[in-house]
Amino acid sequence: MFFIMNEEEETKEVNSQEEVTERTVELKNLELTEDIEIELKAMTRLSSKGTMKLKGWIRQKEIVVLIDSGATHNFIHQALAVDLQLGLEQHTQFGYTIGNGARCKGKGICRRVELKLEEITIIADFLAVELGTVDAVLGMQWLDTIGTMRIHWPSLTMSFWNEGRQIVLKGDPSLIKAECSLKTLEKTWKEDDQGFLLEWSNMEVSAEEVYKTDKEGKGDEADIPMIRFLLH
Repeated sequence: MFFIMNEEEETKEVNSQEEVTERTVELKNLELTEDIEIELKAMTRLSSKGTMKLKGWIRQKEIVVLIDSGATHNFIHQALAVDLQLGLEQHTQFGYTIGNGARCKGKGICRRVELKLEEITIIADFLAVELGTVDAVLGMQWLDTIGTMRIHWPSLTMSFWNEGRQIVLKGDPSLIKAECSLKTLEKTWKEDDQGFLLEWSNMEVSAEEVYKTDKEGKGDEADIPMIRFLLH
């Protein structure tokens, strides 16, 4: 169960004199079946609503962890799993759906990965996939095990109870990359700032039209180094 706090609500401070001891939460082994539905929404560089990024550690290596209620399972970047030799079971086959609806093939599963956060250590199975700018994702596979929690998105704070002690996880604002309007950009521009403004649009053409245009368009300009690089 989630309690989402509004901006007007104040977050409760944890007693600074409380003894800080590391807590460990161990999840059950993950069993994958053919009809299981696996979703991973966060595949872009931009941070989406309802997510939180913070730093964590796996085998003493600092990583970026995304807490995402839109992800059905826990995920880990395949390259990181190989680099840290986490025992990737590549014979475990699965597919998953990303944010744009596309289906992707998983790389395997890592069993009993020990992920350390600031106040808690999580031991769980992680599905190995190709991630973007994060190294690991904690999804509903973990969130469902911690019971009632309070989340204050403006301050990127999540709190819940574990074995009689309140655990507070706080996101790192420096890891956030979000969309902003042109008006917001103009307010932050300085006199010497430089940049590019790009506008993307979709245009549907048939394969025959592409071939015809490509064939007719190749002339003397095709010998220009930059154009030759783009053509090939």
